Amino acid sequence: MPDFVAVGAVARAPLGAHRVTYEGPEATFNLNLDRVARRLQSQLPARLLDLLEIACGVYAADQRVARGGRSRAKWGQKWRREFMFRIAVRDVEFWSSGKCRRALSAALGFLTEDSFSFEFEECQAPPPPATYFDFDPELDGGFNADEVVLLSGGLDSLSGTIETLKRTDKRLVVVTHLAAPKVHALQRELVANIKAEYPGRLFWLPVTATLRSTAAADRTQRSRTFLFAAMGLTAAVMFGASVIRFFENGVVSLNLPISEQVVGTTATRTTHPRTVALMQDFARLVAGADIRLDNPFYWLTKSDVVSSLVDNEAAHLIPRTFSCSMVLTSAKLHRHCGCCSQCIDRRFGILAAEAGAHDPSEMYDTDLFLGARSVDRNRTMAVDYVRRAQFCEVASDQDFMTKFGSEVTRTIGCFGALGTGDIISKTIDLHRRHGKEVARVLQHAFEDHFGALVRGECEPTCLLRSLPHGDAERSQRPRAQKERGVDTDLALMDPDALELSIDDDAHIVTVHGLAELVGPAYVIVLALKRLYDMDIAEQRVARDFQPQTASVIADNVGRDEEWVRQNIKRCRDSLAVAYEGIEGERPSEHLLIQTVPKKGYRLDPRVRFVKPPIEVV
Repeated sequence: MPDFVAVGAVARAPLGAHRVTYEGPEATFNLNLDRVARRLQSQLPARLLDLLEIACGVYAADQRVARGGRSRAKWGQKWRREFMFRIAVRDVEFWSSGKCRRALSAALGFLTEDSFSFEFEECQAPPPPATYFDFDPELDGGFNADEVVLLSGGLDSLSGTIETLKRTDKRLVVVTHLAAPKVHALQRELVANIKAEYPGRLFWLPVTATLRSTAAADRTQRSRTFLFAAMGLTAAVMFGASVIRFFENGVVSLNLPISEQVVGTTATRTTHPRTVALMQDFARLVAGADIRLDNPFYWLTKSDVVSSLVDNEAAHLIPRTFSCSMVLTSAKLHRHCGCCSQCIDRRFGILAAEAGAHDPSEMYDTDLFLGARSVDRNRTMAVDYVRRAQFCEVASDQDFMTKFGSEVTRTIGCFGALGTGDIISKTIDLHRRHGKEVARVLQHAFEDHFGALVRGECEPTCLLRSLPHGDAERSQRPRAQKERGVDTDLALMDPDALELSIDDDAHIVTVHGLAELVGPAYVIVLALKRLYDMDIAEQRVARDFQPQTASVIADNVGRDEEWVRQNIKRCRDSLAVAYEGIEGERPSEHLLIQTVPKKGYRLDPRVRFVKPPIEVV
């Protein structure tokens, strides 16, 4: 049976229907557009007032009707909901047309993966505009806008707003949905800072749209994008703009499932290209004008977005942004939970862009790398996020499309003249770059915390100790370890580490899965290992491991500097050849022996020494 929802002063509704009303003491929803000039409201067609009420009704029902079962296993059966709306409107002829209802149902159906049907009746006593608009007489001087920007208060929408203001001379109407009281102050402070830096270029339209006197039964709020777009369309008509912009990086917009356990409906589609395209079709129908909705950041990663903020001299605004989905548990000190997908994505993006100084780890209740993740779903979320990124980095085009092709094909036809081949190629490249960024951040984290990990001082449930190993899809170390039948559970602390064993009797250093080093290479590794052992004993972080000059190494082994340099090169070459024979390409960096510019050589701090295997006769 569908959930019946009556929106506004409908004449009839079945017993037990969910009611959404905006007036009187029994109002169930609060809608208010703050600081609007009277002349702007007077230009607003009745149809757009209807749209705001429809969008709020859908948003209210989305929150009041729970979805999914109590366990993940039930989500596939009970996640999808069926709604039947009866809504009182001013322009009943337009809304009742088959074309309008089909466009509305299609946009909402793809966005939420729920089923929607609509009936409309004429509103006998529509609420006056003053019910929703908070008029400000100081604004009657006028403001002409080029574009409408939807500003959520997160990194992406801030970066897009700053990019537009910095790189163009456009004037913007910035629409903000004031949904959670805990972040209202942050949103206001953020906008105040932008306006101060770009005076006369920005008009802020904060919109309150919240449930009244009732708690939400479902917090996924997947219809929020529709509400946001309705607000944006209303602002565009009021201010004469023809472009409405979402700003969201493409990895989040496409939102590939992080694991097979994620049911399709739980992977949000808030700014998915098809969502934006369907809402654009619907917006043009409602406005009767050529309105354009787009996402200029679709081919960017989160790191790209943060780098744009830095490049545009706006990194100081990063602490004023809010990304966490767990709004109810946020605090002034620990503003972000650190466990939800938004927090994980934010932190990786910040660190990949080398902007960590503007986003202190103290702002997160759970540290990305070392924080305890004792709740299974939190640990799974972080590990699966990394696994997906690692797969995207190393997967061939064919493997990527085999795994995610059904998701990618949903975007075909959503980018104007861009053809299918180009969309696929750009999508794979986007996710490959994202994977490399995550890998680079992880590598630095392993290096920084190597000593603590080796000594077992880190929380057992932290991300660095929870990452799986030995799976080609989950790590990037040479596949030689599998193909040669060597134990693949290497370097439990770092998926990129090499495992070494030393046979002093046979004078052999075995680099498991790659090669055996004898003669001069064995001598040099032993010489470098002495300093490596000292660094481990002194608990140095990886980047502070000490190098040795060729001169010192030469003195220690009784040879000259040229002998040392030549044999280090030969050692590296032999490992590179072995790697290429397995991987089909040369390694991206020297294996085992690193060069520290102007300082000398050292063993890779990530290597792990183990006892040689015992031969069974």
